Amino acid sequence: MAAAGWTREPGPPGKCNARWAHVRGWRIEHCGHPTANHPWALYAPDRRMILTGVQYGNPPTFGTAWDGLADVIEWVASAPARAFEVQP
Repeated sequence: MAAAGWTREPGPPGKCNARWAHVRGWRIEHCGHPTANHPWALYAPDRRMILTGVQYGNPPTFGTAWDGLADVIEWVASAPARAFEVQP
């Protein structure tokens, strides 16, 4: 996670309720349910929730929360993710 620019925020140990922050302003939050199918909420730097449909060219409001951190990390590192970042 650190190599990809992510830092875990302080909180309880374990996966549930985990929160991560990215150097470019992205955030990932676990929903807290230990058996959730889509537990990871991704928030753009402007605080909009970004759902999984965005990976396939759909609007960011289409799809579900994310299944795993690997998919989130990969997508945030992609060129399409840059469109959601505030440009100076």
